[in-house]
Amino acid sequence: MKRDNLLTENNSNMNRSGLTWYTIALLIIIGVGTFLRVYHLGKESLWVDEGYTIRSASLDLYELFELTSTYDQHPPLYYGIVHFWIKVFGDSETALRMPSAIFGSLIILVLYKIGRLLFSRNMALIGALLCSVSLFQIYYSQEARSYILLALLASLSTYYFLLSMRNKSKKMFTAYLISSFLLMHCHIYGMFVIIAQNICIAWHLLAKNKRQNKITLRQWMFLQFVLLILFIPWGIFLWRQMQHVLSGFWIKRPTLMSIVDTLQCFCGGNIHYGNNNLGKISLCIMVMLCFNALFRITGKRILLREWLSGRLYLLLWLVVPIALPFLISQVASPIYLTRGAIVASIPLILLMTKGIDCLRFMSLKVLCVVALVCISLLDVYVYYRDTDKEQWRELVQYIEEQASSADLVVITSARCYHNAYSYYANRSDITVLPYPPDVPHPFERPYLEMNQEYASQLRSTIRDYPCVWLVLSHDKKVDPSGLVRTTLQSEFPDMQSEDFLGIELLRFTRSSSPN
Repeated sequence: MKRDNLLTENNSNMNRSGLTWYTIALLIIIGVGTFLRVYHLGKESLWVDEGYTIRSASLDLYELFELTSTYDQHPPLYYGIVHFWIKVFGDSETALRMPSAIFGSLIILVLYKIGRLLFSRNMALIGALLCSVSLFQIYYSQEARSYILLALLASLSTYYFLLSMRNKSKKMFTAYLISSFLLMHCHIYGMFVIIAQNICIAWHLLAKNKRQNKITLRQWMFLQFVLLILFIPWGIFLWRQMQHVLSGFWIKRPTLMSIVDTLQCFCGGNIHYGNNNLGKISLCIMVMLCFNALFRITGKRILLREWLSGRLYLLLWLVVPIALPFLISQVASPIYLTRGAIVASIPLILLMTKGIDCLRFMSLKVLCVVALVCISLLDVYVYYRDTDKEQWRELVQYIEEQASSADLVVITSARCYHNAYSYYANRSDITVLPYPPDVPHPFERPYLEMNQEYASQLRSTIRDYPCVWLVLSHDKKVDPSGLVRTTLQSEFPDMQSEDFLGIELLRFTRSSSPN
């Protein structure tokens, strides 16, 4: 009897020790991931879309709701969070991006919880590690946009969805409703996660898999009905916005290579950030691991029980937010965006983790983890070393140091003026002219397109200025034929150019003498 008590006590001590070790390992992983997300957070200037965030969040709540319900295609949740955040912490680049860094760090914890629920503690730690060093996750954790919040809420909705399938408690149902309600009010791509959940439930109900799914059809329909009722107020505005989007949008129609590019972005390799060759290596490893996770064969049969234990939903969570926007983009106005599909990057990491677990040899498992982590860290190093975002801060500083009060600054695209240039401008004695002229409401889209009438107006405007600075960025939509540049070249004999990332600056003068 004493011996049995001693063995029980020893096992209990080992369990407590193991729990402590896993907790310490998880805290270290989250700490590393948080550091990577806040490191150099304010190093680069805001780009145009981040400038839109600060403009929107600076409005009062009524104006913010009017904006998101009338002129924007995104629900108001993220802007509302930033609205209150900047009231406390200010609107510097670092302060503006800090919520995203916090959301990105929380994803690591939620991914661990999902991995622990579906697989094992060891695999959950590996998944958290891969997420913590993922360049794709780090990149959007350092951007003042709603995409990383979208990924976090999708992960939370999934976590409570899986818990609700196993534990039919009011607490789990309430948590699922809250997380899914917030998800649907964050971004339109959140809908595709809800659709994936419904497909999964339908599969389980048809298969009568009561072991993995304890929710009855009536209970699930009630949850979806409550979500629908909660979403109807915003859904009315969303329907109106979708009519505007379907009538024509700026996004290009995707091809099958767009999906490959999305998966490569998830792996860290992209022409905009990171190392493209390393990304291709990661993509190959990802394909191998996901195939191993989904189609691991025991004898000559795929284990159906393992599919029903979680991999089926991970596959749906990965495929639906990519496939549905892609299909919609083929038959209607394009809506496919890699950054919107960020919700699919979380199940991809989990499937890769399961693929590692399914490898036969421990040495091969360790090699895959080390290779993926090293490739990710190399991509992260390149990302920190190079400049990725548009250099509006550097451009405005250069103009204000070089220009005189008699100069004129012309910016093609009023969007760039409102969202980026005005954020950094300090001098009030320099005349700044967005051209073509802005529409009546500064948030309205699309902006007016340059034409010969506007060109004539510009020609008469610039005659009184000895020097004109032309800022070209995001101008293909508003001035596709380059009328602004042509008009200035016809009036000024001398031109000098400076390049800033994502922006071209041209200085026109009437003589070669300095200003």
